[in-house]
Amino acid sequence: MNVLNPESSFIPVEGLFYIWKMRWLLFLSRLALICNLFFLLSASLQVYDWAQNSEVNSTILIIGYFLSLILNPVTNFCYLMYAILRKKIADVIPLWLIIANIVFLVIQLLFILHLTASNNQLQ
Repeated sequence: MNVLNPESSFIPVEGLFYIWKMRWLLFLSRLALICNLFFLLSASLQVYDWAQNSEVNSTILIIGYFLSLILNPVTNFCYLMYAILRKKIADVIPLWLIIANIVFLVIQLLFILHLTASNNQLQ
């Protein structure tokens, strides 16, 4: 027998517990997306110095290059683990957020490969 939540007749209580348990991954996904947007800002700062304030530049670069290169692979690894365990994360995390974080991971990997290739050409 399925016990229903009195506030919503569509979500069982077990489903609410599952959603509450997955809130940390939703928070991590949102944080990774924000850091990924700062990664784009950091890459644009390399091309053109549009922010003249050095404190703003350093904050953007730290969030963009350091935090996004740590948080985004961790987030995508969690997606992979939940996919291997056959858990439904699309019920808790919007699909566009999952796809955006995966696309940013590919962009970051290409960026790292580009930096590595350009450093090898200089030596």
